[in-house]
Amino acid sequence: MTAIAAVFGPAGASERVVRAMLARMPQRGAAPGAVVAGEDAVLGVARLDWEHDASVGGPVDVVRHDGLTIAADATLYYRDDLRALLTRAGVAPSGATSSHLALDAYRAWGADCAQHLEGDFAFVVWDERRGTAFCCRDGIGLRPLYYGVFDGTLVIASCAAGVLAHPHATDDLNLRAIGAVVGGQGQSLGAETTYREVRALQAGASLSWHRAKLEGPTTPVAVAPDPAAGRLGFAAAAERLRELLVAAVRERLPDDGTAAVWMSGGWDSTAVFAAGRESLRRAPRAAQLRPVCISYPEGDPGREDDLIQSVLAHWHTDAHWLRSDDIPLLDDMPGAAARRDEAAALLYGPWNAALAQGSRATGARVALDGNGGDQLYGPSTSQLAELLAAGHWYSLAREWWIRRSAGPRRLWRGTVGPLLSSGPHFRDRPMAPWIRKDFSEREQLLEFERGLLPRQGWGVIQRDREWLLTAPYVGWAMSRIAELALGQGVELRSPLLDRRLIAFAFGRPWHDRARRWETKRLLRAAMRDLLPPAVLAPRGRRTGVTTGYSRGWMQRRYPELFAQLLGEPLELERLGIVDGAALRSAVATVFTPTADSWTRINLYQVLAVEHWLRARTAREITTASSHAAVPRDRAEWFALQRSHVFHPIAGG
Repeated sequence: MTAIAAVFGPAGASERVVRAMLARMPQRGAAPGAVVAGEDAVLGVARLDWEHDASVGGPVDVVRHDGLTIAADATLYYRDDLRALLTRAGVAPSGATSSHLALDAYRAWGADCAQHLEGDFAFVVWDERRGTAFCCRDGIGLRPLYYGVFDGTLVIASCAAGVLAHPHATDDLNLRAIGAVVGGQGQSLGAETTYREVRALQAGASLSWHRAKLEGPTTPVAVAPDPAAGRLGFAAAAERLRELLVAAVRERLPDDGTAAVWMSGGWDSTAVFAAGRESLRRAPRAAQLRPVCISYPEGDPGREDDLIQSVLAHWHTDAHWLRSDDIPLLDDMPGAAARRDEAAALLYGPWNAALAQGSRATGARVALDGNGGDQLYGPSTSQLAELLAAGHWYSLAREWWIRRSAGPRRLWRGTVGPLLSSGPHFRDRPMAPWIRKDFSEREQLLEFERGLLPRQGWGVIQRDREWLLTAPYVGWAMSRIAELALGQGVELRSPLLDRRLIAFAFGRPWHDRARRWETKRLLRAAMRDLLPPAVLAPRGRRTGVTTGYSRGWMQRRYPELFAQLLGEPLELERLGIVDGAALRSAVATVFTPTADSWTRINLYQVLAVEHWLRARTAREITTASSHAAVPRDRAEWFALQRSHVFHPIAGG
């Protein structure tokens, strides 16, 4: 996980500017970093010291070869396969690190290079002879990349703060993005940012800059289904899945030292752990695999201690344990907001940071998670629509009967809704009641969000599966989790989201995911003998859920936090986004029996964003006070500053 900064064009393309941009991203790399400057093109990289290890970023920073320069935040896998592809393409590898190999891929395939790379990456290439800059991200999104165009100059950085450090950048607020977040319409997260002129390159997308013209960003390309996968019987498919997963974990393990696995008692993370232990059994190396687990109190729906202990006993090992009661979810929200680049916050940020901290306690610099299991192997919202479209009436009736407790209306929406080309979208989320109607209509929040959802109608099933991995929010969340891990000195990797595994899962039929009362059938079958039967057995209810953890903290802390927040004028209300009276009503009823779960989750973002806006206003007051006298009254100050906020109804 590296800090990248690059400037292309006539404005601010200097080593001094790029070093200033790197300095604004200290959580990603140690100053001063390495900077390479050319005519109207400057690229810089800053790494943390431990990232120079060969199993992580490698002992290089900016790489130059044959008229090309690359600034890369990358860890590539299946390197032997990549070298063979490069050789067949007539390109001799220029070096052994991920930066070298990414540059070589660009030499071989140009703008299509990302399709030939397996790994976690974001990089920028300057092609001096063609006068072209190219940047891209992998399809999962652990490594972020932001950009903006200012005065005919392209500015790129790993964080929004890095882009804003450019002297020509402006930090005018994007109120539509802010309103979407506090209104529960957060699908745009990752594509748009808090700032009007700063964009996030979406996971799986790329863009080019040639002769002062921006080309792109491209639409993320979904992984194509593996046609051979669908020709296998269930037993053969389970064996193939096991081999793919063992290889995916093996590629992500360091050669020596300890790697951590964030392991619950569910089927995803335990499969990653078991596959890792199996890979070490087959081909021993100096690496060790250590689970990091969270223990929840008795009665909590997240508690899976017995299942975890069963896995540990099966592999004759132990784990590093954390207690959920020791992981405060809502502590120091003002301080956390002041440290964030953007307004939105990751709900389970402290939870993920605690897992990363536990990983470092084991000595690990690499941590593996189980992300991807639900998207690839779990039951889909559109599964019933798939049965209807295929004419599987008996199976549809059986699945309806099993899910009858959901109610006819919900079942009908999940079955017929995805196939309708018009009408409410089956993945719509309700708009929070505190969002002002005039703001929502003016900004077209619902329409904007629906435009990011998979298109309904025939063929929606495959589009929905792809959307679960390519939605802007996914890359946003993944990069936030990875950055929290980086803050604890750990590089996060997600074996279940290996491209080969994705292609295989996309090529399999619906009943691999769920049939009757069984879910994740294929993944469980693939782990037979690698995990205890008690762990692999079907479960009468979903286990390991974190709703009890978050609800408990919110019930304890929301009254105090909102009493403090609502005791002062709301920035969100002054910006014309929120109706203060409606917000107070929602806070008063959030834990009543009639309240829905979305309300308490959306209220978390209200807390996070409001504190972020207040911290921003405080910084503006501090900055302005060093130049001229300012009003002491906070409301008066905000009224004076409203004209600087980009929005036609900022006056509220």
